[in-house]
Amino acid sequence: MGSEANIPDATAVLGTWLHVGSQESVAEERKERLVAAGVTHVLSVMKRPPPWLSSGPGSLPFAHMHVKVEDTRAADISAHFDETGAFIRACEGARGRCVVHCAFGQSRSVTVAAAYMVKHGDMSLGAALEAIRSVRPCACPNPSFMTQLVKHEMATTGAPPSDFRDFPSLPKAWRFVAWRDPLRQNQRFVSCHARLMKVKQVSRHPRLAVIHDFISKEEAAAIVDVAAPELHPSLVVRHQTEPGADDAAAGSAGEATGTAGEATAGRTSHNCRVSSSHPIVRAAIQRAAYLCGLEPSHAEPAQVVRYLPSQEYKPHHDWFDPAHPESFRRKTERGGQRAVTCLAYLAEPERGGRTYFPKLSMGFEPRVGDAVLWWNVDENGKEDSKTLHAGEPVEAGAKWALNLWLREKPRRGEEGDKGDKGDAGTDNKEGDALDAVDELADGIAKRM
Repeated sequence: MGSEANIPDATAVLGTWLHVGSQESVAEERKERLVAAGVTHVLSVMKRPPPWLSSGPGSLPFAHMHVKVEDTRAADISAHFDETGAFIRACEGARGRCVVHCAFGQSRSVTVAAAYMVKHGDMSLGAALEAIRSVRPCACPNPSFMTQLVKHEMATTGAPPSDFRDFPSLPKAWRFVAWRDPLRQNQRFVSCHARLMKVKQVSRHPRLAVIHDFISKEEAAAIVDVAAPELHPSLVVRHQTEPGADDAAAGSAGEATGTAGEATAGRTSHNCRVSSSHPIVRAAIQRAAYLCGLEPSHAEPAQVVRYLPSQEYKPHHDWFDPAHPESFRRKTERGGQRAVTCLAYLAEPERGGRTYFPKLSMGFEPRVGDAVLWWNVDENGKEDSKTLHAGEPVEAGAKWALNLWLREKPRRGEEGDKGDKGDAGTDNKEGDALDAVDELADGIAKRM
């Protein structure tokens, strides 16, 4: 078998026998070099292969397969994974050398090679893509192909998807892969952080969604353990300072806004801040930011809240009230209005404790791992009165939740916040890597 260096415009991605390349790597004038390099199989994954490869069986010095796939988002490349896998497997079994190529050696050929490495190479998708990009930095499956690879990995392994955070050399945009539920128009799936979240839009006005598997049971328990020793009586933000202000509608805790708060009969829980430096909290902020199309730098300090029997939070809004200009100015000078709320349930009570939206006649049971995410402002950035909500009294047991609030503008610049969704590192146009966010939006989220 020849040396891998003798295959122009192709890169060995698995041992020295499986190569990914462009159509230039199998150009007719390189026929003799391919033979000298020991190539026994060529797989063309493109609309039309180079004409000389279509000359028919017996006329080529190696086995050839053509799979007609265009590099578009509508293309179903996964429908060919079995046949391409069998072709490559045959090459491996014969101890041959295979070149998988497409037009530029960036998307289709990389996708087919990665799918093979996952199914037959006993590799995770993250490990396969890292192995390919480490030797071929231009490798970049288009967003639709990434979705198909994630589905392929889960179907092959029967396990959650790869956690691309474990492969820091890969583009950060790949840490989130989203697709529509073909059976439900109002539902999406998001693969990220070694989980598959199911995002169900339950209201368009206001924009509100329920996220299943937002946080794992183990992660929820870890946050509760960190927060438990730090709990103190919950406070609320004062939207106005005049005597007789309505305590029940005073808004969420002052500790998250940097302004003075006070205990009231309207909110009888206990809470505390939890640091975003905690990896579980940090990741939860990243997921919430992704789902609403904002950056993690828009987040306020995260807050854990606990409700015991009879404790509640009466109907209130999370947005700051512009009807009181001086108070509003103080609360919004860093980051602007509180645009989004993400409430994740960490422990569920035996009874009671729903999150209820009276103007929508809609309530949500506190199920561990689920989250409710809504925009506090409408599409024009105006405070949405329909987001009035309450934490109904717990009747038995204890309810724990994680409050994540995101402002309309960046609020902080903690290390690592920037680039969690950007830095695509791909050959696609700059916006392509974030199209999953835009598709997910569809009334759930709005880029400010």
